[in-house]
Amino acid sequence: MNHIFEQIALETVDFIPEKIESCKLYFAPKYDVAIHLCPCGCGNKVVTDFNRPIGSSWKLDTTTVTLLPSVYSNQLPCKSHYFITNGYIKWV
Repeated sequence: MNHIFEQIALETVDFIPEKIESCKLYFAPKYDVAIHLCPCGCGNKVVTDFNRPIGSSWKLDTTTVTLLPSVYSNQLPCKSHYFITNGYIKWV
């Protein structure tokens, strides 16, 4: 796994598209859910459900995205752990 800083763009959508592009985080406000491809390159989808009471908060401005708390993909084989802050992936 490359521990580099990668950018991720925000795309607000009505529905999550079938084909997910890398380096994009899709947010469907109607369903309060976001999805993106794991930035390690494994190709797995990472879903964030903002309706779950885990302390997640969503911060959005016109150019960047911040997702709190950190994303820990412990159910994926890669076990990636990172923050998304101001549109950048920051590996833990």
